[in-house]
Amino acid sequence: MSRLVTHNTMQGVEVLSFDLDDTLWDCPPVIAKAEAKLLTWFAENAPKVVEFNNGDTLAARRAQVVESYPAIACDMTLLRHKMIELSLADAGYSPDLADEGFDVFYQARSEVVLYENTVRVLDALGQQFKLAVITNGNADLGLIGLDDKFQHIQRASIDNPPKPHPHMFVTCIEHFGIEPSALAHIGDNIVTDVQGAQAVGARTVWYKHADQTWPETQQHPTATVTSLQELSDLFLSEHA
Repeated sequence: MSRLVTHNTMQGVEVLSFDLDDTLWDCPPVIAKAEAKLLTWFAENAPKVVEFNNGDTLAARRAQVVESYPAIACDMTLLRHKMIELSLADAGYSPDLADEGFDVFYQARSEVVLYENTVRVLDALGQQFKLAVITNGNADLGLIGLDDKFQHIQRASIDNPPKPHPHMFVTCIEHFGIEPSALAHIGDNIVTDVQGAQAVGARTVWYKHADQTWPETQQHPTATVTSLQELSDLFLSEHA
């Protein structure tokens, strides 16, 4: 059951920041499809790679890259590109092919299926609030068709530490010139989204999925929703 709060808990909010993966779309199927397309590209362009890479070994490859190149672990674009480079090199191919392979993966990684009402809700909220993105992922909002919905976008990178680190939240707050409490961050992850935003004094909306439960030892979010329609109802009813 959602913890939709309506007694002025969001009064004074000026900016809504959104997580992307698993908040505006279901992420695991997208990554699975993108990795399948990458393996197909390997089969057609560097077939020896397929002998060494499948769904299981891709996960192992990721762990290897994170361990060997910890500086890029927070940048999903650099991390994925390095995974492709090493896969090619280990099979005897030139790592120069990695750009083409990454393009195949990235195109598919941005072919998401938006949750119901996503565009309508963003359009409606954008009439009342400034909208931002704070994400640890690297989906291309231009390819998805949502880039014009947001006035500010923060993506994790080497120079932009990932949530729950406060850097992206603080940067967003400073960009809009607001008090921390005037930012409400919406996301599904208890640690990176809710606790990360709480730590800088922002208000929080937890996008709860059916398999999630809130840890009772943690400070509760300002509100909880289970759909984007509930999110719309929360903010637009309070600011009608």
